Amino acid sequence: MTALWLPLILLLAPQPLAGPVAAEPTTLKITVDSARHQVLIVAGPFDLVRAARMEGVGHPMDHSAGSRMMRFGWPVNGYLHGAEIQLVDAQGRPLPREVLHHLVMYNFDRRQLVHESVERLFGFGQDTKPIVLPAGVAAPLRLGEHLGFLIVWHNDTGQEIQGAYVRMTIPYLPPRDVKVPVLPFYVDVHNVNGSDNMFDLPGGRSERSYEFTLPVGGRLIMAGGHMHDYGVSVRLVDVASGKVLVKLTTVRDSANMVLSTNRFIFGFNDDALALAAHHPYRIVAEYRNTSGHAIPSGGMAHINGVIQPSDVAAWPKVDVNDPETKKDLATLPPDLGAEADEHAGMRMDMLLSAPMPMPMPAPAGRDTSTRPRRE
Repeated sequence: MTALWLPLILLLAPQPLAGPVAAEPTTLKITVDSARHQVLIVAGPFDLVRAARMEGVGHPMDHSAGSRMMRFGWPVNGYLHGAEIQLVDAQGRPLPREVLHHLVMYNFDRRQLVHESVERLFGFGQDTKPIVLPAGVAAPLRLGEHLGFLIVWHNDTGQEIQGAYVRMTIPYLPPRDVKVPVLPFYVDVHNVNGSDNMFDLPGGRSERSYEFTLPVGGRLIMAGGHMHDYGVSVRLVDVASGKVLVKLTTVRDSANMVLSTNRFIFGFNDDALALAAHHPYRIVAEYRNTSGHAIPSGGMAHINGVIQPSDVAAWPKVDVNDPETKKDLATLPPDLGAEADEHAGMRMDMLLSAPMPMPMPAPAGRDTSTRPRRE
């Protein structure tokens, strides 16, 4: 969730709707099904007001309501093998998936590979399918690791919804059963911790790029991307050779509005894309703005995916005292149950650095299919 790519989000603490009976407080319940190797999470209730629509700078923005950060300790000695969510009402009946703008899971004990910010472990958007990793493939997690997730709602059903719940199922693998450890990969052309990752879009054709090196090498198993309207492509380039390693193109409608961005699945082992440590790479975004005028904060572009590190132990450590990491953490909403500060209900926080939704790899082969959507 790319994150990736999202409009401005107004982060609001869940508020009870007016009525004679006070709403139940939002709670987080976590149980472990050791027989099925699953962690089960239930969060709620949430009262969802009807979403408004407002015109923002550069492009329309969804006026959405977000939850507090729901932190918990990873309750098992097992690696993350997938994730699935369900939205239900107080009676357990399914809710429309469209009321969810996105959900992001954070790992506060691990940082991202390229950018100095805490790891976005996985994310769900409105049409993200269940995450199911192949047999023996999983993301390392330790017992007690500090995780947390937030939800941003966008209830455009036309009516208020009282008592919404999120049910999350996370299958895990015992460490002995993991053959291929993988971690999230994310790189943005304009990543700014403590702010947003949008940039001004000039009229006509333009490019924006960001050069970087990896502190640890590995094999890129899958790559997806995200761009805003008028985006043409985002590509990963080997700076030394000039070779384009990955090029993800957009699907646009007749008005040049972006509907989706391709993803590419390389596979495992020799089929994966080898990336070297300390080697220069560049991410390049191409836009073709045919609106006839410049668009402030109109551009965004990143590549997100799954990488098999050559050495998991060499993955860079998170440093909560690092200035950039501090900026990243400062943008996150208060924790569930924390006392609201005077600005908690009025902050315009940007979650644009979050890579979501994050498609996950199939066992092998190539997949360049797209599904029309507006993220």
